[in-house]
Amino acid sequence: MRTQTCPKLPTLDLQSLVASADLPTMPAATVRLLRLGGNRDATVDQIAEIVATDPKLAARVLSMANSAENYRGNAITTIPRACAHIGMRQIRSLALTLHLFSFEQPAGGMDFDYARFWRYSLTSATAAKLLAGQLRTADPEEAYVVGLLQDLGVLVLHRSDAKGYAEVRRAKALSNIRLYQQETELLGYNHADVGAAFAAQWSLPVTIGRAIRNSHTPGSDPLSTLAFLADQVHTAIFDHNAMAETDAINTLHRALNGDLIVLARMQIELPIIAEACNCPHWNDEVIERLKQRIAELL
Repeated sequence: MRTQTCPKLPTLDLQSLVASADLPTMPAATVRLLRLGGNRDATVDQIAEIVATDPKLAARVLSMANSAENYRGNAITTIPRACAHIGMRQIRSLALTLHLFSFEQPAGGMDFDYARFWRYSLTSATAAKLLAGQLRTADPEEAYVVGLLQDLGVLVLHRSDAKGYAEVRRAKALSNIRLYQQETELLGYNHADVGAAFAAQWSLPVTIGRAIRNSHTPGSDPLSTLAFLADQVHTAIFDHNAMAETDAINTLHRALNGDLIVLARMQIELPIIAEACNCPHWNDEVIERLKQRIAELL
């Protein structure tokens, strides 16, 4: 049996937050896939049976199986063939991505930049996956999930107490410390702790939860290092702060020994994944920004 994340939640407030978080209910098919993911004896037929119960997921699995990156030969028209083609871990990644993209602004809630959140999550996930392939330090799909969820806690903290979290962010803006440090100082935990707790709640492997928790202080853990570097990729491409962009590029140069091929691959891979997942607010303007910035960096 797979060991699951069992994070030691720093405070009772965090335990309460995770237990009562105002997030959309995860689709039954996604829940079943996450549970099945821990079974090494799971068959393609079992996976396909679950996928077939969710029309939205089934359509995206077929789309991904027939995408430019995956399709070789005859068109794939059945769910079992599609599942066999792309594999359990990639289907899990897709299901979690679709769930994340279902998060919308609650009625009467305070403003939250969901477009940026979705863009960040997908960019970070794709970068982590590509970096895992380049560095060969971790499974690319495990890295994808860590990148996808590493800022989930920011959204959860906002949705749980928009006014209170706005105060945390205002305090951060007036200081010279990182957001996660400000959160820890004022709340007793930070958004990485929250993300790790949800990884546990969703039955993800212990390695994923640990990497999310350590994504700002990676140390020697390969997955958390990939999450940290993926964050730097997003900063280099989409951050409008020149100093932050420069710092991010310098960090990537050092970590990758000057080989920034990941940026060129992002230009190809990110639009494909965004289309396969039907990423909200992913449009021609975002793609043009992606291409222009990468051209400048390379």
